[in-house]
Amino acid sequence: QFPAWALTLALYIEGGIRSVEIGSVMFRGGQGNEQQQKQDESAEESGECRDEKKCHSYDDDDGSSSSSSLELVRLAFPRRVYTQSHVDYVAEVLQYVNSIKDSIRGVSIVEAAPVLPHFTVKMAMVVDNGESVLG
Repeated sequence: QFPAWALTLALYIEGGIRSVEIGSVMFRGGQGNEQQQKQDESAEESGECRDEKKCHSYDDDDGSSSSSSLELVRLAFPRRVYTQSHVDYVAEVLQYVNSIKDSIRGVSIVEAAPVLPHFTVKMAMVVDNGESVLG
């Protein structure tokens, strides 16, 4: 359930490290944004979507959620800003997050914008029983 997002959240919660997801949310399950936008507009015009939040979902026609072929996380290090101790700290947090990886359950999408959803998406953390909880 969006593993790259789950990792970015774990990095931020455990160490205050900001990163970005490059995967299913950013690229909407591998579909180009233009294609997805056309599908959303078509659904709105036909009256299939009465609720704006439901109209722009990440589900395929059959109700399953599609995912990108790659789930990546990007860490950016601006030159001449961070010292070696900053990089060492990031490495320590990454090691810690790796040690607790089995307890990271993922996230689910609550609401997403039709265009550039990764900037404004609202998510909920998934707990052990598979249910979503807003955090």
